[in-house]
Amino acid sequence: MSTSTDVNRTVDRRQDRQAYPLKDPSQCDVAGDAGYRTPGGSISAEARNRVRAGIIDPLIAKGMRKPRSRSAEDHERWLHDLAGRLAYLSEDWHAALREAIEINAEGRRKRTWPETISICNWARAFQKPPASVSPMITRYMRSAPGQAAFERLDLEAVALFLYLRRVGRPPMTPSAWASIDRHAGEMADRRAFHALEPVTGRDQAALEDFAARVAFVRGLVYPSEKGDEDA
Repeated sequence: MSTSTDVNRTVDRRQDRQAYPLKDPSQCDVAGDAGYRTPGGSISAEARNRVRAGIIDPLIAKGMRKPRSRSAEDHERWLHDLAGRLAYLSEDWHAALREAIEINAEGRRKRTWPETISICNWARAFQKPPASVSPMITRYMRSAPGQAAFERLDLEAVALFLYLRRVGRPPMTPSAWASIDRHAGEMADRRAFHALEPVTGRDQAALEDFAARVAFVRGLVYPSEKGDEDA
């Protein structure tokens, strides 16, 4: 039999249904590599060209130079690799990254390209790359712990993915796994709540978001199911 406390809790949960914004791309990028990878999984020429036009070429025009220790051929390969690493970055952030690179230019005259890791870290600060850009995330989700999490509860694998995105390293302590389990339980509770009758249009939208999130993470855990071994 329902109590007034139960009713109040239900009302509170109805009012709080917007928690865990399921379409936040910084948490779970369901779109994945759309827009910069080819169907085969490689970085598209168009995406590299956008980086060249929006970041690399303007800096070269301003006088940015290769390190003296790097040959012209090696530098061109370096630029090609850099364009691939930055291909995910929205064009809205190109100007900001150009400025960061220019301000942090190296060398005595402050016109030498910074190291790749620095540039990529600045780009990541502006916009997190999708999971497929991170070998750590994709490989860990495909490992035994990732598969075991999905087999226990699909939303536990989702919570694990979100933890990896947020923290940037695998969970190594009991407390880390406890936080993942707690988040998974909260999401499972919310999914079950939205499935309660009567299901409204907003409930259905929330359930579809949960399904999209699970499908995205399933593709990371079991890539052979979508024919994508190289993400």
